[in-house]
Amino acid sequence: MAGLEEHDSNESRVPLLLDDYSESESSLCCFFLQVLIVLGFFSVVIWVSVTPKSPIYLITNAYIPALDARNNSTSNHSHNTSFFLNLEFFNPNKKMSIFYSDICITLYYSTSSTDADHLIGSSSLPGFYQGYKETTPYEVVVNADQQLWKGNNITNGTKEFKVCMENDVKYKIVGLIKVKHQYRIYKEAYVAVDSNGKMIGEKNIKLHHTSKMTKRH
Repeated sequence: MAGLEEHDSNESRVPLLLDDYSESESSLCCFFLQVLIVLGFFSVVIWVSVTPKSPIYLITNAYIPALDARNNSTSNHSHNTSFFLNLEFFNPNKKMSIFYSDICITLYYSTSSTDADHLIGSSSLPGFYQGYKETTPYEVVVNADQQLWKGNNITNGTKEFKVCMENDVKYKIVGLIKVKHQYRIYKEAYVAVDSNGKMIGEKNIKLHHTSKMTKRH
């Protein structure tokens, strides 16, 4: 009889041990699930509370050989139609990196304040990644049609040109999951050059938004 009672007691303990194990496993799963939910919540709160700042585009130098009066040769004026631009891209955000798509750069010239802009030419920069508080320099060459010089007579005296840039940017908070907010950037600035084809006025010309950033998903 004693042996039977002991056997029955052991059998009754098995379901209890299984129940305890199941409860422990469920509690552990619930704990990890709660941790993930809390981390996800804080990630969303951090992103919502941090408004990304638009990157800063600067023109640090410009040179147009065709406008350089020191080049007396007519062939130099007619054949060298390049516009040389030195640019800088600065990320002003804290703990937030930026992914730039290909940057389209377009130059325009207007013969008067009432005249429409004449397209000079365009070029592009390949997309790149930029960490927070970083500055990335680039040199761009834009080639213009030779007819531009003849038709608009822009080879004499001081001239002003409009520089336009357009591209997409994505922001990522450092250390967190990549954020998929994407914005379309439109910026422009005016650059004045003297009779030697060199940039005059401000040393670093900042490009400004022509419209508000357009959010994309």
